[in-house]
Amino acid sequence: MKRLALLICSVALLSLNITGQTVYRNQTAMGYYMPKTVIAVDINYALVEKQPGIFYQYAERYLAQKDVITEASKQYEITDITLRTLTIADTSRFVRLTEKMLGTMSLSLTEDMRLIAINSATPVPTCTNDQENKHADCKSNARKEQVEPIPFTEEQILSNSKTKMAESTAKQIYRLRENRMNLLYGEIENVPADGKALELTLGELNKQEQQLCKLFIGESKTTNFRQTIYFLPQTDNTGEVVIARFSHEFGLVNSDDLSGEPIYLATKASVRNYEKEEKESKQLLDAVYYNLNGTADFKVYDMQKQYDSITSAVAQFGISVPISPILLKNKAQIYFSQTTGNIINIIEK
Repeated sequence: MKRLALLICSVALLSLNITGQTVYRNQTAMGYYMPKTVIAVDINYALVEKQPGIFYQYAERYLAQKDVITEASKQYEITDITLRTLTIADTSRFVRLTEKMLGTMSLSLTEDMRLIAINSATPVPTCTNDQENKHADCKSNARKEQVEPIPFTEEQILSNSKTKMAESTAKQIYRLRENRMNLLYGEIENVPADGKALELTLGELNKQEQQLCKLFIGESKTTNFRQTIYFLPQTDNTGEVVIARFSHEFGLVNSDDLSGEPIYLATKASVRNYEKEEKESKQLLDAVYYNLNGTADFKVYDMQKQYDSITSAVAQFGISVPISPILLKNKAQIYFSQTTGNIINIIEK
């Protein structure tokens, strides 16, 4: 689980707050990072725990119930897996600006130094990626429930055999059902004064019946979990990758733990002649660059089913393209996508 823990702990890196900051020519941080796309795989699974009731052998005889839990068990099951994207700074792609290049323009950057605007005269939006905060990471949403005392009667407690106790408990269940029917049809002397009182009385009868029925049919409890695996698409890891494994006995385990069945993430990148475009774009070296992203198809699945698929822009599959010197010279306002690095708007003066 060590590698899995490292992946999950990396959420701190991936959840940087995006707040605007501006770099002017008299500051030393004359540069910015291109964006990098990360795929977040949210794996939702549940632990189902079953416990037989103490009277399960008598369920069919006294309650005509055949579908009962006869032995204790614990089993993990996948409920859903979803994909979403996050954007971080690509520290391997830094655009360094000399004082001559920077001139009198200002750069608006995210907190992790990704370019979001040049010469911005209006507040820069704090987030443009709807998928980034789609889910909150959590381990479990299980809540501790108070254990209600079983409403045994004196006759049941003093029974000298399990069979008699089961029979007496079954009779009590039928009496509760009969009282509920009489209450609904008004066939009792002390009818509740109003609708709220009736609702509370019926609720208490139902709760007592459910508690007693569990002694025959057993009880099943479900605890839900969600863990997130972060995958960094790269040109050399396209295709099929085992991102984790899942065990019915242990839940989510490491990708190299053979106690679990593999969970796959497949990547199919769109092919463009980036090498030629990159070469042509680098002809203008003394320039300010933006990112022209690539795209890819992602799908997540295991041996039984496919859970989710998305087509997403992938910033690191793209190239660096120079901004027209004329726009910079004219002090145009240029806005960039925080997720891809592409130009999304130009306001010329």
